[in-house]
Amino acid sequence: MATQTFRRGGPPPRREDDTNKLPQAQPVKYFDADGRLRPALVDEEAEAWAKKFTEIKASQLRRFYETVLNLKRRLELAAESGLNRDAAFERLRAEFKMLRAKAVYTRGRAASREKNAFTNLLQFFTNHTAAVQNARDFAAFYQHFQAVMAFHKLYAPKEG
Repeated sequence: MATQTFRRGGPPPRREDDTNKLPQAQPVKYFDADGRLRPALVDEEAEAWAKKFTEIKASQLRRFYETVLNLKRRLELAAESGLNRDAAFERLRAEFKMLRAKAVYTRGRAASREKNAFTNLLQFFTNHTAAVQNARDFAAFYQHFQAVMAFHKLYAPKEG
């Protein structure tokens, strides 16, 4: 029987499995110094994210987009009924934050060959669920995600 030898102080440290680590939010800047939506957000940055999602089927990404679209519609309805847009967003904030949890779940279910693309999707939603603080930020995020969807149509594999 072979005996294990350990370095001084006990067994070797366990390597952490990176597949189970959640990414840290990276800052997202929606507006320029003058308070206008940054053009790069809906152009170059959106295209770069779409390229990272090429292994994700359009129908899979569309599920996330539909959730965001639903939140946008509900925010608009609340504002039309006289509720302040930021107060309306506060009511929907928990549902918006669920996008990150849905991305975690989707990555967990993905086949090993798709994990990288879904890890990128998780990073995307981690960044944005942390960055969006009010209705104005949400509107900027919506435009960004809309642009990502448009670019994804170009880069994504054809379904069917």
